[in-house]
Amino acid sequence: MGYFRGMVTGLMLGAAGALLMAPKRGAEMRRDLSDKADKLKGRVKGTAGDIAVTAADTVAVTIDDKAHALADTAHTLADTVTEKVYGVANSAHALADTAGAAAHDVADNVDDVADDAASSVGDMRDDAADALDDTADFAGDVKDEAKDKAHDVVDSV
Repeated sequence: MGYFRGMVTGLMLGAAGALLMAPKRGAEMRRDLSDKADKLKGRVKGTAGDIAVTAADTVAVTIDDKAHALADTAHTLADTVTEKVYGVANSAHALADTAGAAAHDVADNVDDVADDAASSVGDMRDDAADALDDTADFAGDVKDEAKDKAHDVVDSV
């Protein structure tokens, strides 16, 4: 930022010096200086606005990318847990079927546990989906806030 400020100051001093050295009347020189200063101010304001918008967009895209990556990870984890629980439940059902009549009570209990586990997995999956939605909403809010801040910066310049 110091380099940019020094460059702008140097340009302004150089332009003012060039205008002062030119053989013009005072009023004409002041008008030229004023016109040049207004043009420079507009260019600096435009450049600062462009930089602020670019920075806000970059931050928003990064936040959005990270939110999607987190959501993908949550979905993958939920799917993996679901597959493992269903695999265990299927194994439990197979074991209960081969145990026969002597293990009928045990098979009923295993079915109950499998159903509870499957229900818990469904609840966990719903919780993960809710967390994903909350994360996406938060990312959108941060993105909007970043854009608002960038516009505030642009407006203040």
